[in-house]
Amino acid sequence: MTNRKKIEEEIEKEGRTIGGYSDLMEKLNKKELEKVLENAISCYDVDVKINRKEYVVQIDGVDDEIDFTIISKSEYINRYGNERYETD
Repeated sequence: MTNRKKIEEEIEKEGRTIGGYSDLMEKLNKKELEKVLENAISCYDVDVKINRKEYVVQIDGVDDEIDFTIISKSEYINRYGNERYETD
């Protein structure tokens, strides 16, 4: 089963569908996919690794659709700043 299908099954339980979907999502291993599934409905961005490279899955919900976009962690920081990764 593809990662897309697993995500579809999970979010359909809440009456949601996939809007946008990055093909890079198919490269997520089981552990990383679980992190995405845990945050899909709440639409929180998730840090993941693909082949030891750091990425962020941006999860955005509009109406009944959820978009899943992957960008590199460095691109995410360039766009939104480093606050998410700063510790007290």
